Amino acid sequence: MMGVFPVLRYNKTVRIKPIIYILFVLFCCLYAYSNYLSKNFNIKFKSTKTEIINLEQNDLITISQNKFKSLLSEKNKTKLVLIYAAWCRFCRDEIAILSNILPNYHDKNLSVVLISLDNDKKTLLNLLNKYNIGNLTKPYLADSTLKEVIYFLLGNYKIKYSGTIPVLAVIDTDGNVYQGQRYKNPDTLNKLLQLTLNQT
Repeated sequence: MMGVFPVLRYNKTVRIKPIIYILFVLFCCLYAYSNYLSKNFNIKFKSTKTEIINLEQNDLITISQNKFKSLLSEKNKTKLVLIYAAWCRFCRDEIAILSNILPNYHDKNLSVVLISLDNDKKTLLNLLNKYNIGNLTKPYLADSTLKEVIYFLLGNYKIKYSGTIPVLAVIDTDGNVYQGQRYKNPDTLNKLLQLTLNQT
């Protein structure tokens, strides 16, 4: 131990209280022990930081009508559906809310379907990367044909769409649709997800 830690002595110019010396020694011991465990037993201490995934253009998944239908027809899963665009201010608000609450449901029976109507992929990527959406779900981009008929397709699933976005809806495993104009309060959406997921 004498060769590892410096010896701190009292002298006329520097006076260190015993408690500070003890805490310093304990800290050094813990640090050395953690390194010992890591090297000899391959034990790594988990980080609380969320992984950052920066999406690129080739990460955007362009979907057609058929793919859209299959996503919304998925059985035995609660589905959260958001139709949005990066240029829409209210859509950006919804994305920000989802980025805060979706990490709580990563291991739940929840399918997250975020479909962008954007033409400008660069602006879309800036929004998705700002809120680390790539770590939460797949980034879907509607193709030209889907954009034209999405109104009718949403109607088939009893999702109301007046021609304005965002459109946010939760579909439970029985096909019941829960929809609001906008979920401005994260607590409201949280309670809705908890309610529908507890039904499964």
